[in-house]
Amino acid sequence: MSNTTVNQAIINCVYVNRTEKTAILKIDFMGQWLERVVEVGQDFCFKAPEGGYLDIFTYEMATMMLEDRIPCRELAI
Repeated sequence: MSNTTVNQAIINCVYVNRTEKTAILKIDFMGQWLERVVEVGQDFCFKAPEGGYLDIFTYEMATMMLEDRIPCRELAI
């Protein structure tokens, strides 16, 4: 865990899956990976370092693909 992560504020965030695919969300939270599956139309509330990123993956043809990477500060509530 880097000092950069330790010194960052922890913020409340929400991601809403507005796609037509099931999303697999991953975030590095204080040196530990948080991973959740979010179905179409569902939302997911989480805490994250202000400078963190939410990685959004989908599965296609048995391959997990990175669809998007969103800064957590853009998901802050």
